[in-house]
Parts: sequence; structure tokens; C-alpha cells
Amino acid sequence: MIRGNRGDLASRYGILSQLHLLGFKDVTVFCDAASDIASLPYNRQPYGFVYNLIPRCQGLKKLVFADTVIWTGGIDLQDDSSLLKLCHTACAFMAYRLLGKRVFVFMQGAGPISSKAGRMLVRLIVWLTNAFVARDSGSLQLLRAITGSSDKPILGYDGIFSGQFPGNGATNADAALTSAFPNATNKKSALTIGFNIRLWYHFSNGVLPYHIQRKAYQRRSQERMGRLIDASCLAIQDILNRFPATIKLISMYEPCAMTWEDDEPILSSIKQRFMHESRVLLPKESLGLHDFCSMVSALDCMVGMRLHATLIALRFGVPSITLNYTLKGRDIFRDRGLSEYVIELEDVIRSPAIVADKVNQALSDDNLESAIQSFNKKAYDKNQSIFETILRD
Repeated sequence: MIRGNRGDLASRYGILSQLHLLGFKDVTVFCDAASDIASLPYNRQPYGFVYNLIPRCQGLKKLVFADTVIWTGGIDLQDDSSLLKLCHTACAFMAYRLLGKRVFVFMQGAGPISSKAGRMLVRLIVWLTNAFVARDSGSLQLLRAITGSSDKPILGYDGIFSGQFPGNGATNADAALTSAFPNATNKKSALTIGFNIRLWYHFSNGVLPYHIQRKAYQRRSQERMGRLIDASCLAIQDILNRFPATIKLISMYEPCAMTWEDDEPILSSIKQRFMHESRVLLPKESLGLHDFCSMVSALDCMVGMRLHATLIALRFGVPSITLNYTLKGRDIFRDRGLSEYVIELEDVIRSPAIVADKVNQALSDDNLESAIQSFNKKAYDKNQSIFETILRD
């Protein structure tokens, strides 16, 4: 169930677009709005109850007469935020199997999984699937270690590296949108750099998910988030001092969709520190998937704490730096051969200047363009092969 999260919406769109390119027409998508699937001609159904564990009447009819359930673009298998989320996924999969459906999990992440109950639930979830495609090697290794299986799951890449995005005429790794790749030799008079941070430091390995205990979790994060905001402001000021750049503070949530998890309040507090600085912008307009991807593809560099802020940018050839707070950022960037563009969050807090140093490195790296393009093609082709093999069979 995806509600306003632009990264998850983009991942799901890539997968749905790949289905469409492969000729699958009879597809129903549970979603909030038509804009979530852009121009794809698929049937839409609103989410049901208990996070769509119990579909509404028409959605249930679609589910009953379906052959296959594809689960994607949602919450990673992890127990650092809540065991209840793993229980929900297990219950959903059991219901699908009782209805006689095949269950395919596409391009899903996993970890951390540190509790005995979490490992047990993950084994059950993977066992209930017909195919489980992990989106990075770290997730794959963790799931194979927990399940003891070398055949399931298998390795793929994030759904963003699938399909054809709206407004994009290129069909393979979006080459048409990467022709203006920025680097030091461009001698551009001005740069546009994206910057994203999110609320964090609030997980506690509890039974209940954090959004059911929002105030308690937000209180738990306040002190360290204050230090992160301070460090982010110093990093932005350093970038402004060193580059002829405009900073775009980019939220990875659609406005008003999930106000308690939105990045916008945090980014607004940063903008307040730069109230009289015209080179620091906070776009607040509502953007559909097409317009949001167009905005990101026009950046010269992306600095993002939310992983999908950087993955969307990389899909369109934009050099990206991830501010890493968990293992998935390291694993995915390592798989892309971009480990040197990972900055640990605690390092940012200790030394904010490291961000501008990495931006300078990315813009000056003559080999970065070819590295991004090469991996984009590798990931795109691999995902396409997985879809064809699993779905054609």
C-alpha cells in the first residue's frame, strides 16, 4: 500500500510499465489516484481496510478472478520498525494462497532482521511466494541465509530500473534524458543541486509500527534530528560558498498525502535558516510522477537521505550521493559500483563539509557518466529478463 511516497510510486510505475511493454493488458492496480499510474491503461481499485488486507467489494472481485498477485513497491522486510508489518505481509500472502493465487514479489528489499520472531516471519513470507526477486545483493544474501535456500530468492534491481517512464521516448535505460550529463568540463555558469533529508532515529524494534505511536517516535528522534538539521544547513551553506549553485530542497512525499511522515516540515525548517537566500528553494507544488521525474532529471547532482531520491536521479543519469542511515543504501550503491558516493549520516553530523567535498568529486569525475550509464543498462536488461522468464512461464 503506497500513499504519496514518490520513490515507491516510481518503483511501482517502472514495474507496471514493464508489464505493459511485455503485453500484459488485464492488470488491476490497488492505488489512491489515477496519477499514481500516470497514463497506463490499467484498472484501478481503491485500497481496502487494514492496509488493504481486506479489499473493498470490487477489489475483492478483481482479486478472486485474478491468476497472479504481484507484490511490489512497498515496505521492506525488516523488523527494526515493527514486527506487525511482517505479520501483515504474512497474513496477506496466506490469504492470497488460500484463494489459489500465485504470489510474485518483485524488486523488494530486506533488512535489518535481527529478532528470532522476525526471522521466523521472513521464512514464512518467502515460503508463501512463487518467486521472490530481491532488489540488491545485501537483501539477497540476508534472505538466503534466513531461508536456507539458494534458489529463492533471486537477484534483481529496484523497479525504477524497469519499464519506460512517462514523457520519455527512450526505451533502454533512458539514454535520451542523460545527454546533458554534468561534469567539471562543462564549465556551467550555474548548477542545480537537489537535497533531501527525512525524519529518522525513531525505530525501536517494537511490536507496533511507528506511525501508530507517532508522538512517541517523533520525541525519540528530536535531539538527533536537531543535530542533523544543523549539519545539513552547514553543508548547504558550504555548497553555496563553493559552487555557483541553486539548492532545491526536495520532498519525496506528495503534498498533504502523509503529513506525519512528509519530508516537507523538516525541509521547511532548513529553508527558514535561509529565508533571505534566493538560491535555496523549496518547491511545494503538487507534481505528478511525470513532472516530478522531469524535475529530478534536470538536476546536476542529487544529495539524498531517502534512497529513492538518489535512485530516481541515477535512473536519469544524474550523479547522486546518498546520506546513508541503514544497510540498504550501502548495499545498493555498492552494487552500482558507487560505494565512494555513500556518506554515513553520523559522518555528516560530525563533519558537514564532507557533503560539498563529495559533490565536487561527483561533478569532477570524468568516469562517473559512463559508470552510471553502464549500470543502468545492466540493471534494466536484468530486470527485463527476470520479468520475461517468470511471467512468460
